[in-house]
Amino acid sequence: MQKKTSLATYLIAAIFGILSGGCIHTYPHGEGEDPSRLKTVLSLNLDIDLSAMEKMIPRSEETSTYSNYHIIIELAQSSLRPMRYETYVVHNRTEQGNIDLTLPFTLTASIYDIRIWCDLATQHDNQPLHYDASDFARISRLHHSSEELALRAEITMPLCAYTSSQLDLRQYKEEWNKTITLPFTLSPPVGLVKIVATDTDTFIEHYPNVITGSNYSASLSFTSPVAETFNLLTGEPNTYSSGIIFNSSLVMPTSEASTLLTVPVFTASSGENLTSDLIIYNSAQGIVARTRGLEIPVRRNRTTIVSGDFLSNFFESPLHVEYEWEGEVIIDLTESPDK
Repeated sequence: MQKKTSLATYLIAAIFGILSGGCIHTYPHGEGEDPSRLKTVLSLNLDIDLSAMEKMIPRSEETSTYSNYHIIIELAQSSLRPMRYETYVVHNRTEQGNIDLTLPFTLTASIYDIRIWCDLATQHDNQPLHYDASDFARISRLHHSSEELALRAEITMPLCAYTSSQLDLRQYKEEWNKTITLPFTLSPPVGLVKIVATDTDTFIEHYPNVITGSNYSASLSFTSPVAETFNLLTGEPNTYSSGIIFNSSLVMPTSEASTLLTVPVFTASSGENLTSDLIIYNSAQGIVARTRGLEIPVRRNRTTIVSGDFLSNFFESPLHVEYEWEGEVIIDLTESPDK
């Protein structure tokens, strides 16, 4: 009887030891989760001038202080298929705080390549406003025409920002049930070209019908190759094309100066030096004024402002821009002897 009891006790203890040992090693809380995997929170800081966002929001949402951020995250390991997470976050654009995202999947304590893209989407149906980022190797603009873009949003600068780096989590290999917060700073891969006419009054004197609603437009035609797509994996533009044209309808303000159009350009990390022609058309698509040979420097996360008498420049004339880079570039052509 004692032997049977000892044997039963031994068997029970052995079974309990196996089960409890396995449970402690794999699932200490009985929740069915691998405790060696990491729960990850990404804290995203957008390195963008938030004041510029006041003119980036859709007309239907212009009374709101919130914007709908479209965020895509990819994590890759060697030859494995990347894990991709796409989400939309409504965030108060007047706040300076970071955007915190908890990944819907856990990670192993190993090395990943992480790529993050952020732009804006409409709030009512989550449609991208400015960019197609379905393929990180070829992110492209949705529109070339400022007029087409204006139908969806009042903007002076399409918001986009990215980061790409290696994520080494091996330091957490011996920690269980760990939640980590990882900070990332996202910056724009684009620079802006802003064309400002300083001769609005002179233009109206010659063409008073512009005040009565006659249609005039500005066309900025790049004669040098311009990047059409951006490769987030390498952090550089990867497709250049010649003959890219941006168009915009002219809205004549009462002030002497008038912004003709603002153009976003995918920009290499080392910057771009572009050449363009600026043409002003009337409603019959007749040429009213033309400026040839604008040489414009463009840098990431900067605005190059080119100002001059573009509306009353009735004669073709080459112009060359000299500049020194100090944050925002302001190029004033009103005193150019070549005009």
